[in-house]
Amino acid sequence: MGHKPLQCPLCILDSKFDTSTSPPTQLVLTQWVGQPPEDTSWEPWPELQEAYHLEDKVVFAGGGIVSTHASNNDEHRPPAAT
Repeated sequence: MGHKPLQCPLCILDSKFDTSTSPPTQLVLTQWVGQPPEDTSWEPWPELQEAYHLEDKVVFAGGGIVSTHASNNDEHRPPAAT
């Protein structure tokens, strides 16, 4: 049987939306481990994310979680010297 080698993503270089689909699909320009930069490919982000468990590995500008909760780290600091 012929088996295709399993490729793993090395890094995400760029992202864009494919507006020809409904709803638009986010695509990511993916460089693959062991492949030269000219062999990068545009991959659907939802599929890549699921296949390689990238949920917490990649953050896109404007797509992160915004927290308005103030940090409580100050209560554990010693008082400032006067």
